[in-house]
Amino acid sequence: MSLLDWQTASSAFVSLALGTVMRSLILASVCGLAVWLLRSRTAALRFMLWKWTLLALFVLPFLISLTPPVPKAAHALAHIQLTPLTNEVAATTQEPATYATPIKKSRVSIILIPPISLFVTLLLLARLAYTLLQLLRIATHSHFIPDPRFHELAHDLWLQSGGGSKPRFAVSHGLSVPVTFNTASDAWIFLPPGWSEWEEPKLRAVLTHELAHVQRADSATLLLASFATCLFWFHPLSWFLQRQLSRLAEEACDEVVLATAATPEQYAQFLIAFAKDVQHQQGRIAIPATAVVRKSNLQKRMERLFTQTRPLKNWFTVAFFALFVGTLYLTAAARFSDPPTEPSTNWEPYVAFSPTDVENIESAINANPDQVDLRMQLAVFFGHQGQEQPFTSQMLWLIKHHPSLPALAGEPWFSSRNKPLSDAAHNQIRAAWEDAVTKNPNSSQIILNAASFIERTDQVRGLDLLRRAQALGPAQRTRVGFEIATIYAAAEMQGLGSLGMLNNIQITPESGAKLRAELAGSQDPALLTATGRLLAQFSLPLGNRPQQQRGIELIQRAVTLDLTNPEWKRALQLVDLAQTLSTSSPHPEATGSISVTQGSGIILSPDVAEANLVNQLEPIYPSDALAAHIQGIVEFTATVGPEGTITQLQLVRGHPSLVNAAKDAVLKYLYHPATQNGQPIPFVTEVLVSFKIPD
Repeated sequence: MSLLDWQTASSAFVSLALGTVMRSLILASVCGLAVWLLRSRTAALRFMLWKWTLLALFVLPFLISLTPPVPKAAHALAHIQLTPLTNEVAATTQEPATYATPIKKSRVSIILIPPISLFVTLLLLARLAYTLLQLLRIATHSHFIPDPRFHELAHDLWLQSGGGSKPRFAVSHGLSVPVTFNTASDAWIFLPPGWSEWEEPKLRAVLTHELAHVQRADSATLLLASFATCLFWFHPLSWFLQRQLSRLAEEACDEVVLATAATPEQYAQFLIAFAKDVQHQQGRIAIPATAVVRKSNLQKRMERLFTQTRPLKNWFTVAFFALFVGTLYLTAAARFSDPPTEPSTNWEPYVAFSPTDVENIESAINANPDQVDLRMQLAVFFGHQGQEQPFTSQMLWLIKHHPSLPALAGEPWFSSRNKPLSDAAHNQIRAAWEDAVTKNPNSSQIILNAASFIERTDQVRGLDLLRRAQALGPAQRTRVGFEIATIYAAAEMQGLGSLGMLNNIQITPESGAKLRAELAGSQDPALLTATGRLLAQFSLPLGNRPQQQRGIELIQRAVTLDLTNPEWKRALQLVDLAQTLSTSSPHPEATGSISVTQGSGIILSPDVAEANLVNQLEPIYPSDALAAHIQGIVEFTATVGPEGTITQLQLVRGHPSLVNAAKDAVLKYLYHPATQNGQPIPFVTEVLVSFKIPD
């Protein structure tokens, strides 16, 4: 095994161990709450709950690997990409959250953890084996009890206990108190040498207690608990369970004695006498065996003898078991790492991966296939390298296992005009998205993700999916409307001979003509306005005057259809300003700023306006957005009055959970007034508010 393979295996071991610890603690907390609520019930019930927790501790490592994660949906911000046919990619209108790039760290400590853990485990197993050998030696050197009256009493009590195989009774000089122990084939009840001096009530109580241990198989449970402390020695829960199960096993058998063989007062005297014998002989009871008395538990057991307990009905036990199984599944399926956020449009960190970086990431994925963020990075790398087969492989896995990830929508990672996806690869990915939509017909996010891929080559199907997503997710209505407008804007750009594509949407002449006819007959002012703004917005970089004019015409139609809505008029004013800008400043990028008179106001570029900020208030991160790991940019179009205060604010884009917080901050901005001929005048600018989760 190479060092890299060992590092990968060590990391997987540590991850699995920590995952087991965290999940078992959650499960134990639920059981602990149930035990506290049922403290007035029988000890047998509380023993059962902790026994389930012990079994879950062994099962969890396997369930963590087998159970699929509980999906945690997130919301993505709408964005658009302009791809000119010259292969120059324009900047997008949003900057989503970025992944962290792989950081090379020293793996020395991780490499050492598995051998250290194995060494401690072997030491504890050796100690446990030594204890078991001692018990076997006690069984080997024990003596048969010849007294027929004893065997008659023991037989009667065994029949009353309802146990299975009848245990073997013997006397051992190595014990000071009765002990029950199970071998591979038999159950043993060992009595101390002085048993013959006991009165019948005491002997009956002792035998009833020990037979209850046999009937409940407590010795096997305690042996399993001891084995758990060897495997999970680093986990405090394993040691806690061993102590709790040992104590509750004795209390449960005490309850059997009190119900059939002795009064609380009598039985308390018996326990005190046994405690004195243990103290006198300084004997140590072996862990995997059950003894009638343990000094450390004596006080609590005495208190329980005089406490009234109530049994629990069978149907209630079944209900608790169902609740436990459900909790076990949820804790196993839970993913404690943050869900991956949407990747950045700046792919340089991933495109620049070295072969060693790629090898390390692939090894980490082989050790833990559900590392979604690493798969995203590989998909970006392979896509920009033009490696179709590995890119397709990663995309198919992501679509199959995590189709609701917002990062899968809207980014044409494999979009090179020189080497596009082959028809076979494209059809594979499309089929995977169609299958995901079929399996999740009510998930607006999955349908939206599928539409973002399919719309690039099949706009009719893409529009159908987008409208389905819009109907299912009212909260995403603005974003889906933006995506729909993008398709129609791309069709208009094709008809006007534009030199670019929106979001890599490849429109055939037939589908383009159909989409333009639909838009021409549309009576939806929101669609007309959104499409018109897109056309006007992306006309300046390409110098397409007809495209800009077409955008203005669409918005004018929207105003005509709904004269009472100020939003359409506001959009028309903005594109009119842009038209004036393009006429008076054909090369705005040369100066780096924009200042063009329009009536009684001007429009300023965001950098110039920001340089004139007198007071800029940082937004308060909404707690619900922070908890949901939502981050991104909110963009407004702001009108600043002659006094430098914002008089009007129009939302351009942004996540609904972030918009209000951004608006509250922006409305408190204060600017130096713009002036013309020495007089303060209003101006219009774009304001960007960034929300990023702290590292």
